[in-house]
Amino acid sequence: MVLNIQETRIVEFLSSIKKNISCFCEDNNVILKVSHSFKDKDCNYFDAFRIEEMLLNIVSNSLKYTKQDDEILLESFIKNNLLVFKVSDTGKGFKSQTDMIFNKYYKENENTSHKNSSGLGLYICKLIAEKHNGNINAYNNAQGGATVEFSIPTDNICNRTAIYSANKN
Repeated sequence: MVLNIQETRIVEFLSSIKKNISCFCEDNNVILKVSHSFKDKDCNYFDAFRIEEMLLNIVSNSLKYTKQDDEILLESFIKNNLLVFKVSDTGKGFKSQTDMIFNKYYKENENTSHKNSSGLGLYICKLIAEKHNGNINAYNNAQGGATVEFSIPTDNICNRTAIYSANKN
């Protein structure tokens, strides 16, 4: 996999993500909320297509377990000089050890109504995160649902002043 690393304005990117993913959420009567701590001109260098692919996959997984009229939260912020993307849902959470879910062909529950799953989505997300010199992890959140978050370095951040001030929060 070859990445197409380009300067990406984070607020514009998140707005585009919300627009592109909201239609899937609306089809399932689920609300997608997006929260971030960036200013309009803040940017970073990453492959926007691949990061969007990751977010679409993670939200798609969340939609399988989030009830109608509930919500999925996409957050993005800087922490420890990393650009973090965090997706949390209010579904059932993970039943097994979360380190297993990033294995190739892994499916947590073969007996679900989601038989179209190949078990490759989160594995591909892991590969994309690693190609960006980042990491990905998952855990059960306080609301009982699942959270998947990934981070990539901010070494090539465009607007360091804004990012450092956001990092202090």
